[in-house]
Amino acid sequence: MLFSIFALRHMSRKVNSVPDPRDVFPECKSFVQPRNTFEPKIQSINKGDLLCILGSIMIAGKGDYQVTGAIPYEVQNSEDFQYNKTETVKNALAVIGNEVHVNVYPVSKVECLEDDGCKIQFMRVSHSIVEYGTNKNKGNLSYAYGKRFIVSTANKGKFTLSQYATINKNKKTQDVFDETDFTVISAQQMTMKWKRSKYGDFEHNNIKDHESTSGEISASTTFNMFSDFNDKESEQLLNVYNRGEDVSLEGHVSLEWKPLSSGSETEWYFPEITATLSTEEGIFTKGNIDQDFPLTHSSGLSGVAIFFIVLGVICVIVVPIVAIYLIKNKKNQHYDTI
Repeated sequence: MLFSIFALRHMSRKVNSVPDPRDVFPECKSFVQPRNTFEPKIQSINKGDLLCILGSIMIAGKGDYQVTGAIPYEVQNSEDFQYNKTETVKNALAVIGNEVHVNVYPVSKVECLEDDGCKIQFMRVSHSIVEYGTNKNKGNLSYAYGKRFIVSTANKGKFTLSQYATINKNKKTQDVFDETDFTVISAQQMTMKWKRSKYGDFEHNNIKDHESTSGEISASTTFNMFSDFNDKESEQLLNVYNRGEDVSLEGHVSLEWKPLSSGSETEWYFPEITATLSTEEGIFTKGNIDQDFPLTHSSGLSGVAIFFIVLGVICVIVVPIVAIYLIKNKKNQHYDTI
């Protein structure tokens, strides 16, 4: 399968050197690494003290602080990795880096600027993805795969979770698959109502392929939802594809959430935002954390039976990313995970 070729290229190649974050920030005496995505932690530091964090993160705090990031990159025509330092930004909201290797991470150096000390809140996040390639099984026809990572810290709001795809059996145009990973996280318990269109679906807590078209999710402080196509409803498109026709498919799920009560005693310093996280690495503030997603599509030219996309695109892109994530968790034994 195409997956095996891609996986070998990304996971089995020899690496000459993996940079030590202590080399880029020797002033950091120790590093912490959040283990789970979207699991906020709070750490107190005194003025002038440093909190050094591994991984792509969102960050906020009680009291002013400044952040300098270091973003890893692969040296061209080499198997070595180095770091590029970002500018130092006061009260930065995120440091995001691309996954360049299973054991190489962006680094954030956080310094407290307050005489009375700071409380720093941070959580691990993911970056949005856009990948382009060719499908050898379709005469090297090009494809594009995109995954939006969107995070909301709003206590209440509305959002439409969408998924699009296109597969062309006759037209010599690009296949496209576009999905969304959406997370709402708050200090307060919230309820979530949803209503889906035909073909539209979502996965939450390993539950998907909903038979009903609307419902409510049990109260929680965090909802992590993945866009999906409903397998039963999209199965009919197999016949369309097998007749030799191009296939079009899109699905939408309307979400609405609100708090159960009007207050919370939980410490919380993240501002209320709803943001599409960047596909590019860098350091971000509240003013620029919401980024445009570079993959575009139109309704008339978007859609596909999920079965073919899974075989033709998802296996190529998503499975190695999941495998890399699992390998990371096994190899990170020399830093403090929290």
